[in-house]
Amino acid sequence: MTSLNDSFNAQDLIDGFRSAGGWIDTDKMGLKPFPSMGYGAVALQDLPEQTRLFSIPDKMILSGYAGGLEEVLTAEELESLGHGWARLILVMMREESKGESSSWAWYFRNLPKQFETPMFWSANDLEELKGTDIESRIGRDEAEQDYHDKIMPILRAHPDVFPPSSPHFTVEAYHLQGSRILSRSFTISHLRAVRAAGGVLGSGPGDSGARGADDEDSESEPEEWEEEDWDVPAMMPMADMLNAAYQRDNARLYDSEETMREGDAAQVNHDMITERKVKLGDQIFNTYDSPPNSELLRKYGHVDVFALESDALDRLEPGEVGDWPYGNPGDEVEISAKLVVKAANAIREQCGERALSDEDAEERGIAWVKDGQEDCFNVSGADTDPGLIFFSRILLYDAEWEKFDQRGKLPKQSIDGSVARVIEGACQLRLEAYPRTLEIELARLTNSVDTLSTNHRRAAIVRIGEMRLLRILSRQALEQGKKHPAKRQIDQGSGSHDSSKRVKPDH
Repeated sequence: MTSLNDSFNAQDLIDGFRSAGGWIDTDKMGLKPFPSMGYGAVALQDLPEQTRLFSIPDKMILSGYAGGLEEVLTAEELESLGHGWARLILVMMREESKGESSSWAWYFRNLPKQFETPMFWSANDLEELKGTDIESRIGRDEAEQDYHDKIMPILRAHPDVFPPSSPHFTVEAYHLQGSRILSRSFTISHLRAVRAAGGVLGSGPGDSGARGADDEDSESEPEEWEEEDWDVPAMMPMADMLNAAYQRDNARLYDSEETMREGDAAQVNHDMITERKVKLGDQIFNTYDSPPNSELLRKYGHVDVFALESDALDRLEPGEVGDWPYGNPGDEVEISAKLVVKAANAIREQCGERALSDEDAEERGIAWVKDGQEDCFNVSGADTDPGLIFFSRILLYDAEWEKFDQRGKLPKQSIDGSVARVIEGACQLRLEAYPRTLEIELARLTNSVDTLSTNHRRAAIVRIGEMRLLRILSRQALEQGKKHPAKRQIDQGSGSHDSSKRVKPDH
């Protein structure tokens, strides 16, 4: 990942990892810096498939249940933190403040001290993200609100544990730990996290994780507990050294319970194992999907750029390629339900029908979400999101809305002329959110290579990828619409009706 850590020492990390009980095969895997990605893992020899690279013992997992936080906070205070990021951040702030007395001192010494992610960009640089999917996902204001609402009351209540003068408990430290979690954390079950920390399980999601002093039966677990498990974030030393990149994943972190053989030690580990052959000198990636550039930039501070394949170039007009036939095939962009409603109303009016009132549109949107559907629609290199087609139809055609509302029957997955115009209109509305057109962005990127800052260049690459997808979807929808004539009458049902008559059960 792209982060700034001049103090990183690969040998120190490996030595600390081993001293803490980890196992690593340094004949097969090393650590080195990679351009625009920071440090990552490298193959030191040709690695066959199913090669075990390292193993992380449970006791090394750093979660919100590690470090003995329950020994210094009340059950109510732990409950106020919840089971997500805030609790883990506080644990990490406290552990780093301990310095060399922390069991994870070797780990914190080698974590990034700065990041190049948008969380730390200047106001001028953030303007370059206008219109992108990243714009609303940075979350700096929300993070600071969490700090003031959840963390500050605990810090004030325990100045002996969290010294006010320490730089490890400031809002800046909170952002640093949060960025470490965003870019490096894994997800494990709450049960696993509590067991790994040597804690005692409670009775449900409200459990604080605190050990009951008078609970003589605390070691036993109710059978029904297994059904009440949930996921929590956790830091996995060494596993977080592997970078993420589009379709380059060649290793995976396994729970050793998945791969345990007869005669293996009872200690449960997490094993990093190659999923395919890795050549000498190649980077080892642990990627569970193919992240778009918007997520790569938001989480890690870098973007992936590849020469586009011929099939991707064939879907673009010459002006949409310009002098930059590159991009990330994993790019995605979202269209909100609100934009689809606006586009659908425009088409209804063009066809001589009344636009949906705010109340009618809200009713249809609520029913859509209650049915388990998403209120944002994904645009990628794949086929048109079926949800976008269905939602467009229940906004356009009242008869199809009534079938959905009363019987839970989704419309047919067909793009006729009117639906195509709704999709095309939603794409145009989404494109209007960007500060510049695609053609201007391309010219700016290719003609200003020496003057664009790194952040501005990465933001431009994200915008270009998103805008290209919207252009492609718009054209595809109109082409499909030509094959299916639009319905002559859009309003084919009885119009708006009392939502209390709905007989479809809520989901």
